[in-house]
Amino acid sequence: MADDTVIEKPYAEKIECVYWQYSSKNNGFIEGINLTILAWSDGKRTIPIRFMVYEKDSNGKPIQTKNEFFEEAVEYARNMGIIPSYVCFDSKYSSKSLLNKLQSFNWIYFTQIACNRVFNGQQLKMRRFQPYSEEGNLKGVGHKVNITKYCKRYYATNTTGKHITSQYIVKHYRVRWDIEVLFRALKQLCHLQDCQSKRTQTQRHYVFMCIKAFITLQDQKEKSVYQAKKVFQQKNLRIKINGNKALRQTTA
Repeated sequence: MADDTVIEKPYAEKIECVYWQYSSKNNGFIEGINLTILAWSDGKRTIPIRFMVYEKDSNGKPIQTKNEFFEEAVEYARNMGIIPSYVCFDSKYSSKSLLNKLQSFNWIYFTQIACNRVFNGQQLKMRRFQPYSEEGNLKGVGHKVNITKYCKRYYATNTTGKHITSQYIVKHYRVRWDIEVLFRALKQLCHLQDCQSKRTQTQRHYVFMCIKAFITLQDQKEKSVYQAKKVFQQKNLRIKINGNKALRQTTA
């Protein structure tokens, strides 16, 4: 699964990788660092595989877009020998290039898809969907897809057959929520927003330290990472339960 989050930096204009970013939480644009992560999960543990801190060159153009990163990241995961049950992501990543690449890997995907995509010669928003999925051709995609409409949103998968229902597609797509839980834990427990360095490279190293700290919490075998932080700090650091930054520093 892949998604991005904004590390809010409203008072840090001099940091190299701080730009105006859209934040769904704030329902508008804020100044911050955009962090994109590809992660693996089995429903109990979530392991970040690769991440990118968004940055621009001297001409103001992205050095690497989110879609380019995602394509590179899935190739990296494949070269590592990872064979996922399926890949899930939202509509901002569902480019025809990525969908074709995942199909060439023989990887199943579940994705949300924009309403202006052309399916069987007609835009999705102009079609009238029944309460079940429809199989057909998505423009620019060289394989059959199943598309369904659920709660005014459109979902697609490259899994086909009579057993594919709307509930089946939406259920598998919702597993993507695990990466939102990862982002919340990185911010609340690992202090992802605390780094004040002006250099992009230092910010990138700091993100890596926070991810390592999160993995350390998961290794504590507690019921949740929130309980794990309290136990870890009491057992290994001999500090107050709410000790700030100590977990990340120890992991580093």
